[in-house]
Amino acid sequence: MIGERIKLLRKEKDLTQSELGAILNVSKQSVSAYETDAVIPPSPIVNRMADYFCCTADYILCRTDQRNEIVVRDETYIIDGRRFTKEELLEKIRMAEYLAEYMEKVSKWKPGED
Repeated sequence: MIGERIKLLRKEKDLTQSELGAILNVSKQSVSAYETDAVIPPSPIVNRMADYFCCTADYILCRTDQRNEIVVRDETYIIDGRRFTKEELLEKIRMAEYLAEYMEKVSKWKPGED
C-alpha cells in the first residue's frame, strides 16, 4: 500500500526509479523495493520524499489520504503539493474574496440594469 503511494508520487513527477533514487540518495533497487512493499523506507528517506513531493510523511505512509493538508516548513506553506509564501497565499485569498464578491453581484444582475 505504501509502495503504491510512492509509485504514484514518482509517476506524477514523471521520474524513473533511478532518478528518484538519485534524488533520495538510494539505489534504484531500493526504490523498487519500496514500491513493491518488500521494504518499508526508513524515516529519513520518508522525510526526504515528503520534502521532495511537497506532502506529509503521513500521506506517504498512508496514514491519511488527504494531500491538501496545510504544512508549514521554513516560512513556506505547502497546500496540495504546491509551495506558497505567506504573501502569495494572502494574495490568493484576496483574489478569492474579490471573485466571490464579483460573482455575488453578477448573480443579482438583471438585464437592462447598470
